[in-house]
Amino acid sequence: MTLRERFRAYLGSADFVVSATAIVVALAAGAAAFEQLSGGSDGYFVVLLAGIGVPSIYENQWPADHDSRAAAVAWTLGACLVLLTTYVVLTTALTALLDDFVSSAVAFATAWLLGVMGAQRYGDR
Repeated sequence: MTLRERFRAYLGSADFVVSATAIVVALAAGAAAFEQLSGGSDGYFVVLLAGIGVPSIYENQWPADHDSRAAAVAWTLGACLVLLTTYVVLTTALTALLDDFVSSAVAFATAWLLGVMGAQRYGDR
């Protein structure tokens, strides 16, 4: 298989759809986070979670590939929603106890790990 054929196959795969959708969500959510959330690092963590975390969890932890592109888009949107909601809730709760950056970093790591654990546990169903 030539490089061109592999690239064409990748562009039609669910992996590409997940990555592209996650990047679009990451840019939109990152812009909103920079505007709405109080911590200076929150926007970066939101972009990392949606743009890198979701495709990484799909590629490395999710046990089955999606057959259709629409299913891959729906999975990506749902995963982004769950991860980003988890991050915002944890950041809000931890800000009362910790410094802004520390609460953001802890919320980021916790949201990512919960995403990995959720994919491993519920991905078989």
